[in-house]
Amino acid sequence: MKKVFLMSVILVFLTYFFSIIAFAEDETANFRTTIEYIFNTWRASNLNEDFDLWFSNWDENAIKMASNKATIYGKSAIGNMKRKMFQTWAFESWDVEIDEVQLSGDLGYARGTYIVNLKSKAESTSTVLEGTFLTIFKKQADGSWKIYRDCMMSK
Repeated sequence: MKKVFLMSVILVFLTYFFSIIAFAEDETANFRTTIEYIFNTWRASNLNEDFDLWFSNWDENAIKMASNKATIYGKSAIGNMKRKMFQTWAFESWDVEIDEVQLSGDLGYARGTYIVNLKSKAESTSTVLEGTFLTIFKKQADGSWKIYRDCMMSK
């Protein structure tokens, strides 16, 4: 009788343990799909100079960091930077390759590489920006995910 009870307890524990693992894998897969959607939205908003769409992806307390640039604190300040960029540059292409996605509670991150082709609106000269990124996303009260921290490092 004790063996049956012990085996039952072990079976229940193993079932519970593996269901947690399966649930975590499903959550991470769903998070990756969401992040891919956000990056595709971000790409489209850059190529179409759609500031409102681009701006909608950011958390109110976001921070943006880039190589050799001052850190920008807050959604409003990040938006001001982007408005100036849209006035000066046209995005010819914007490509991101996601190498890693991790999720932990209400925070998750994506790490990868980017290549952006920009054309100066004043001089008609082009430039290529290429490098790596680490973007942290924060789950919002409504269940959506927004960019909470964004760090880019150019090559």
